[in-house]
Amino acid sequence: MNKILSNFFDLYPSPFPFNVRERIEKGYREPFDIADDYNLIFPDKGSKKNSVENVLIFGCGHTEALFHALRNPTINFVGVDISKKAINSANKFINENNLNNIEIENVSLIDFNSNVNFDIIYTNNVFQYLEDPIEGFHKSYSLLNESGAVVCSLPSSYYFSEIDIIRKGLINLGYSYLDEDNINEAFNIVSGLGGIHPARIRMVDGDKFIDKKDFVSRFLVPIFSCFSISDIFSLINNSNFYFQSWYSNSLYYPSALLRKESTKHSSLYNRINQLPDNQKWDFVCEIFKSSNDRYSHTFTLRKDKDHEFISNTLLKNNNSFVCLRNNLAIKKIPESQETFVISSNYKRKLTDNETLLVNQFEKPIKLKDIYKLKIDSEDIDNVIISLLESSIINIYS
Repeated sequence: MNKILSNFFDLYPSPFPFNVRERIEKGYREPFDIADDYNLIFPDKGSKKNSVENVLIFGCGHTEALFHALRNPTINFVGVDISKKAINSANKFINENNLNNIEIENVSLIDFNSNVNFDIIYTNNVFQYLEDPIEGFHKSYSLLNESGAVVCSLPSSYYFSEIDIIRKGLINLGYSYLDEDNINEAFNIVSGLGGIHPARIRMVDGDKFIDKKDFVSRFLVPIFSCFSISDIFSLINNSNFYFQSWYSNSLYYPSALLRKESTKHSSLYNRINQLPDNQKWDFVCEIFKSSNDRYSHTFTLRKDKDHEFISNTLLKNNNSFVCLRNNLAIKKIPESQETFVISSNYKRKLTDNETLLVNQFEKPIKLKDIYKLKIDSEDIDNVIISLLESSIINIYS
């Protein structure tokens, strides 16, 4: 299977190669970025960014490890990928740009070994190509420092399940990514499905179909898994890791997606919030799964049980710091006096109390100082939780 996947990704790299320097200069950021997201990865370590020395990136592709190495020149990176073409391309860039903080290896992640234990292991939609994804978790555990973190992305079954049903069917019928006629016929089959067929909907990008390369990467990849909330926590429970946090809470909590005061569904918010976390996250993913920003789950894992659901612990400590998430814009509309928080794929109206708090976060502030504001203490608790669940603020020690 390694040889088959190596050949597949030589032909259909994921993500597709791009000009790394140009994207960084234009402000492009990966879904996870050490430079911006340190307090999110290590909420227990304050601002001690120098505690990260060695980072491993599984499935580094043509450009992913290069991006992180350029963004973080004081950190040593190791990139691992099964595609020889990706490794050759990355090494060419490394040599041409004299990058001395990165090494790249052409090896499967299961066969990779190192004398160094890593402070961060990043795996961006990679474990789904393993015949048994738990092997990726076990391998990560063996290579991680005791105080390190794994940042893991896995494709969402809420987004990909309909695609995967068709993918398995096409492969069982003998359609191959190696045959151009097979690709064209498979493309015509899926694009010819009824207009509201879920798999066909996933072929549409804006007002046109995705290109053939994207189609093959979704519908003709030889091995693939996608994951529900239950699947993810089953893997975590069998791996000795502990779940620390989601990268984007706003994809999982009703605070980010439903207004408590809505008259259209006045009790829905409270009904969802009363569910246990896993059921709550599953329900939110189910009802909002048509959104294109929900194609993967990204989360942080730690080895120490003290880090499990760490925000709950930090909220109980009045000396915890709160700050705005990076790359957010807070915009007030003069005509309506309404305030919105805006990110690249997210816009949310703030309540008056949320606006009052957000305006205090020009720099990090301790929880105990927030409680000095002229807001009812119970309301402050609710507002902080709402902002945290909406991915507007971070909390750290």
